[in-house]
Amino acid sequence: MPEPEYEPRRARRAKIALAVAGALTIAAVGGGAAFAMTSAAVVAEHEAEAAQLVELPPVTAAPPTEVPPTDGVEAPAGAGVSDASSDAEFPVYDADTDIATIPRPADDPDPANTEIWLTQQRIIAQCMREQGFEHRYAAYWLASGDPVLIRDALGNPSSDEYLLALWGDTGAGDDYHWEEAGCHGYAVHVTGMDDAN
Repeated sequence: MPEPEYEPRRARRAKIALAVAGALTIAAVGGGAAFAMTSAAVVAEHEAEAAQLVELPPVTAAPPTEVPPTDGVEAPAGAGVSDASSDAEFPVYDADTDIATIPRPADDPDPANTEIWLTQQRIIAQCMREQGFEHRYAAYWLASGDPVLIRDALGNPSSDEYLLALWGDTGAGDDYHWEEAGCHGYAVHVTGMDDAN
């Protein structure tokens, strides 16, 4: 007789388990629906915000500034010609000059040497700026005439401090050391044109 009493307990447990499972299923489905509704609301809000964004006009590049030619010598646009060019009869360049924009000599007998020379001039000008001096130079094929007048037109200082920064204080021959030869020695060394490489 204990068995008939046991059957109803099993049935009750099954009903309780079924009710719990049903409640969990309803909670899961309800939670999923709530999540889906929340996600849909977030997406709708984002789309509403995106619709309110103002489209900016396209950016247009400003035309490049032309560098005026100096006394009949054409200087290409953007050549980085120094302000000192207005006082000279030839283009004057400085540490800001992109040497690729400097016109090369016509019928250059040694273009490789020209490129090394220009590279050295740019290195010297940048090195001198780091030393606190503005150093200007001119392409020797564009500046002709009296070397003293050319030097004066460049407007470089002639102080002992400037000359020391430019040339250094080193000996000649076996006593020469590029590390003591100022910005000029540094440029010659960096371009591989001394015997110290």
